[in-house]
Amino acid sequence: MTRPAWLIPLEAAPAAFKTTLGALKDCSIPYIIVGPELVREQLDQDTPLASIVHGGAITPQLIDVQRWLAEFHVPTLVLVEALTDHYEASLLDRGARDVVGIPASTRKLRSRLDALVRSERIEPVRSSLPDLISVAGTIDIHLRQRTVDVGTRRVSLTKSEFQILLALALSQGDVVPRSELSVATGKANLSNRALESHISRTRMKLRAAGAPDCIDSVRSIGYRLQAIQ
Repeated sequence: MTRPAWLIPLEAAPAAFKTTLGALKDCSIPYIIVGPELVREQLDQDTPLASIVHGGAITPQLIDVQRWLAEFHVPTLVLVEALTDHYEASLLDRGARDVVGIPASTRKLRSRLDALVRSERIEPVRSSLPDLISVAGTIDIHLRQRTVDVGTRRVSLTKSEFQILLALALSQGDVVPRSELSVATGKANLSNRALESHISRTRMKLRAAGAPDCIDSVRSIGYRLQAIQ
């Protein structure tokens, strides 16, 4: 059974909270509501699939809750009112996976929630895979060593480039949305331009090592790998 996400309300405006509940329902994400005063105690007993910290304003209690979740490596989406660039950067630096200012549209919340949970649902699949994944017959991805080889040549990828290539490989040829690839890098709010730059550099490095051009762009959606063997 899939572990539920935790929805943690902290002085959330009723209208904004209702929108979040609707987005969770639309995404078919199982969840339970956990009071902020119970978070630390509950983490000693179990960890959720992911968490949504639903604030109003940024308060010391919100910071404490987000810190506890980060300590237990729980991927967390923080929703707050009156979000500034400073607070967004601070929350991301403290370990939040994503931060969204509210009120926000249901469509925006759905995309962020889907990206948050998708990144965690691939973990059981990843753990059951062998150490070696071969792509297009020539690219070898070593999960344990976190290295990539083309034939006998080692390809020097950055952490973000490796995570993107791995996410594409794990999709087994399916299209991976841009939002999911952004989450794979650890930066859910990565801009499209930055993602395209990572993809472009990965393609260039693979081609330079002698690999075929196997990363396809699917306009307005995301990317996929060609035949995986």
